[in-house]
Amino acid sequence: MQVNFGIWPQEYFDNSYYLSLPYDIHSVMHYEENAFSVNGLMTIRAKNGQKLGCTQTGMKCPTDLDIEKINVVYNCPKKSEKKSII
Repeated sequence: MQVNFGIWPQEYFDNSYYLSLPYDIHSVMHYEENAFSVNGLMTIRAKNGQKLGCTQTGMKCPTDLDIEKINVVYNCPKKSEKKSII
């Protein structure tokens, strides 16, 4: 039998593996609950029962963690480290 989703080892979700930041089920990069469904039913769900994906506005939008991860990947300075141009 062919399946669409595999089970990942716990190490994949540990903070040290993923930019030393927590896993974000509300990330703009996270699939919605009915992603890849042919009948609109759930194909993935959060263990804690929270809705997956952006739930703040109903539209895809980056979370604070999304922005923090982008800043880590591109080595952007933190707000307190920004230098004044004056």
